[in-house]
Amino acid sequence: MMCKITYIMEDGTKKSVVVDKGTTILEGAINAGIYLDAPCGTGKCGKCKVLIEEGLENIEEISIVDGNYALACIARVYGDVVVKIPNFEGVVCKSISGYSSPSIIPDINIKKISTTVSESSNYNLTLKAIVKLNSMNLSDKVNLILKNNNVVNVEKDFSGIYGLSIDIGTTSVVVYLVDMCNGVVVDTISFLNPQRQFGADVISRIAYNNGDLLQKVLITELNNAISKLCSKNNIKMDNIYEVTVVGNTAMIHLFCGILPKNLATYPYVPTFKNSLYMPAKMVGLDLKNADVYTLPIIGGFVGADTVGAILSTEMHKKNEISLLIDIGTNGEIVLGNKEKLLTCSCAAGPAFEGVNIEHGTNAKEGAICKVKINEDCVYYETIGNKKPPIGICGSGIIDIMAELLRSGIVDKTGRFVGEHKNLRDNKFFIDDTIYFSQGDIREVQLAKGAIFAGIKILCHEYGIDIEDISKVYITGAFGCHIDVKNAKTIGLLPDLNNIIHIDNAAGRGAIMALLSEKIRNEANELAKNTKYIELSSHSNFETEFISALRFSK
Repeated sequence: MMCKITYIMEDGTKKSVVVDKGTTILEGAINAGIYLDAPCGTGKCGKCKVLIEEGLENIEEISIVDGNYALACIARVYGDVVVKIPNFEGVVCKSISGYSSPSIIPDINIKKISTTVSESSNYNLTLKAIVKLNSMNLSDKVNLILKNNNVVNVEKDFSGIYGLSIDIGTTSVVVYLVDMCNGVVVDTISFLNPQRQFGADVISRIAYNNGDLLQKVLITELNNAISKLCSKNNIKMDNIYEVTVVGNTAMIHLFCGILPKNLATYPYVPTFKNSLYMPAKMVGLDLKNADVYTLPIIGGFVGADTVGAILSTEMHKKNEISLLIDIGTNGEIVLGNKEKLLTCSCAAGPAFEGVNIEHGTNAKEGAICKVKINEDCVYYETIGNKKPPIGICGSGIIDIMAELLRSGIVDKTGRFVGEHKNLRDNKFFIDDTIYFSQGDIREVQLAKGAIFAGIKILCHEYGIDIEDISKVYITGAFGCHIDVKNAKTIGLLPDLNNIIHIDNAAGRGAIMALLSEKIRNEANELAKNTKYIELSSHSNFETEFISALRFSK
């Protein structure tokens, strides 16, 4: 038996899909090509709540919340329904301002040759170039674009040589448009990774067991983003000649249409670790003249994004010992210098990106990003100064946790023990509707405990104390926005002085690789020579993790 789900968007447009009875509203949306943010997929987080405008009686009762709302991921339909989809807002774009990446002298073999049609036959022409030249007069002046000594494009008026660097995060995706003639970033665009509708973490997505669909939703959004970038900057998509891609191990696999099923079980072995170089059209990107280079992978849960981050810090070239912490859905950590690099991945969970936090949200307009607690009141800021707040993002979560500790409202074990007028029923209210609960505190403890335990294990394996670390680089989905003092207070970061924010180290590394063949070779050597430590099987991890669960101050 079949039934119809009709989805109404914020702008009033409608889209219907016919499904089998018992299909969830989320599954129907996926079939219809409609994006619904569903981080947990189990009904626990409540973030896929949708308004049922018609047919509430046709929905499984267990999924109904707050009157006429239902949780899309578990709301099975047994008759026709009409659903209103909440407005979808993407993440705040990660810029690359502030910290300066190492200067790169472009050495990719792409160049422009100005000549005439009659002289163009002296070059190695592709069939596409021949067809273009055949429509011109022999005396016409033309610009030949040579890539690896092959003519891949012909233009009468030179339009430029551009490339893209793409950072595929588990939560968000950032695309950088780069002028490859001078290495300048022209523009940037970001969006939530549409694979979130299959789960907030990579294991949930792997369990969905459909690599083709996971690739398709990602590539579709990438093509949309690239088209917008080019249109906004008056650049033809045919003038994109090179693309570099970074991401964690699972994201690189899924970008290539490969389901990394072995990452879901011990010993967490990726299908491949080497860098790939292929025509962009092989993965479905709408770029006729471009090739894609994916940076290499280090290990099961330390991917190409970590290689990019190492490149951008140049910690592998320095005498001093540095620590790199990439805080996202997973926490990747690198320790070392030019003599030796060790790395690990911490199963921190997505708490710092708002998942599993009752009023957590990703970093977008209206998200609480800063918090201060006084005796009588609570001060907060939202991204874009938008009111009322829609939830708490990662930097706000760290702030509220640190403030609760400083004010004595929460003790070192993570329990509510103090008094404040905003504390009611083990919930601390930031405003009338947004609160931070006892369960939220536990999620923060688990996340920060995993990261700090990873740091301790790497120091143990390296044979140093934390105090021997000269410099700490912080990056990741919200790394450049966190208050370092507050992060130290909750025990997320070591109590060291030389801590440097890098707003998107992985993206910077991807840009470096876009411009330089030398950097690509360097990336391959880095991936081979960086030693991966698997924390789950390390004898000291459980002890360090339990110790790190307590708050330090």
